[in-house]
Amino acid sequence: MLFFALASTIALRLAGPCTVVALLLVVAPSAAAAPSHPAYLYQETTGRTVKNFLWSRTSSAGEEVITVNEGDAVFINRCDGAGRTRAWSFREGEQTIVHATRTGNQLKISGTRQGKAIATTVTVDDRPWFQPLSFSLGAFLASARTKVSFWMIRSDKLEVVAMQAKKGEVEEIAVAGRKVRAQKVVIRRQGMLAALWQAAFWFREDDRIFVRYQGVHGPPGTDETVVQLSQEVLKTSTSPGQAAVGLTGDP
Repeated sequence: MLFFALASTIALRLAGPCTVVALLLVVAPSAAAAPSHPAYLYQETTGRTVKNFLWSRTSSAGEEVITVNEGDAVFINRCDGAGRTRAWSFREGEQTIVHATRTGNQLKISGTRQGKAIATTVTVDDRPWFQPLSFSLGAFLASARTKVSFWMIRSDKLEVVAMQAKKGEVEEIAVAGRKVRAQKVVIRRQGMLAALWQAAFWFREDDRIFVRYQGVHGPPGTDETVVQLSQEVLKTSTSPGQAAVGLTGDP
């Protein structure tokens, strides 16, 4: 999805539409006894097209692992606490398995895409690599900076692009039928393309959880894409990519 091409999530084309039921039933047999941690269910709407995806975060040895599940597609991002991405991978069925890592100022992308081999290295500068914007921009909000420039890999094209983000105001918005205070972050392409397109993220003020995204992914007249937090769920902590075991909170 184009949202993941930007966030990848929202660097974001995944498989066909998934349902809440599908997300909640894909559980390994040994997962029931494992510790659980919160995860978040989101709904993406573009015109009449509605999709759902599951987002979770685990922490271990100074590394934050952000996992996004939608249908048979799984995105795994490994970042530091400041949101800087160290490694990223996604799998979609059996024909697409892509890995990306950063070594110094080189982004190395390898694997297979729709059955075709991929191997490329892109030289970047010292700006951070932010792949899961749904996490990295929340970490940016915790900093004293008002804006940041960063690199990102578009998952739909595997293209490395320079982006910029700027902090906005704290607003009261509706999330899952409730009013919450959330801080806005506006993103644009870096350079001359900045004036041509922008999108916005909102993060809950008290814990910087991503709650909303708005952006248009196409020419004038294209329906706006809106992503909203719809539900908090319970996810086992056995391994990245495993799905939810139950619900917490109201439907």
